[in-house]
Amino acid sequence: MEQHEQVFDEYRKSHLKPLSEMTLEVQQWLAERKSMYWVAQRLKRKPQILRKLKRFSVRLTQLQDIGGARIVVNTNAEVESLLSFLKVQVSGHSTFSLKQIPDTKKLLTSDK
Repeated sequence: MEQHEQVFDEYRKSHLKPLSEMTLEVQQWLAERKSMYWVAQRLKRKPQILRKLKRFSVRLTQLQDIGGARIVVNTNAEVESLLSFLKVQVSGHSTFSLKQIPDTKKLLTSDK
């Protein structure tokens, strides 16, 4: 059982490097803009991952949201402006994609 936990932990941890690289690149893109923003990233905690695996009866490698990043801005107008900006940035990038999720929030994901 301990070996399974180690594999689980390593798999989760393997998402940190591409997530951090993506977050840094996005922060570089945002440095060109003159508006205020906050960027945060996180890896989903182990208990949350286990709950999701049980709830959806899927394999660990099938989960698509082990890590994530968030950009917070002050106004809805800035959200729309930022989204347009990110669409342009992502369209020229080979390892990122911009995805829409059902509640119309936008999510930048790394395909690494």
